[in-house]
Amino acid sequence: MIVGVNDFINEDEPPPEIQMVSPQLAGAQRERLQHLRLRRDAQAVTAAMEQLERAARGDENVVPHILAAVKAYATVGEVSGCLKKVFGAYTPTVVV
Repeated sequence: MIVGVNDFINEDEPPPEIQMVSPQLAGAQRERLQHLRLRRDAQAVTAAMEQLERAARGDENVVPHILAAVKAYATVGEVSGCLKKVFGAYTPTVVV
């Protein structure tokens, strides 16, 4: 199978720049995350995450449950971790 991205490769194009996050910025983000977890309603987050997992294991639309979890101040990592637990992690396959 040939797809446009592997058939029409531009050899003259430089590789994309990889964004590096400074250690200071990463530390500040960790502090904000700790502060968020201290001030949010942990029971509301737990309940929203349980509802999200239940919906993901069934045939329900998970988007409303993701929104409810985010409104309860669940983090992106917590939401994606919940979905990864149910569906597994994506691993690309190479088609030759």
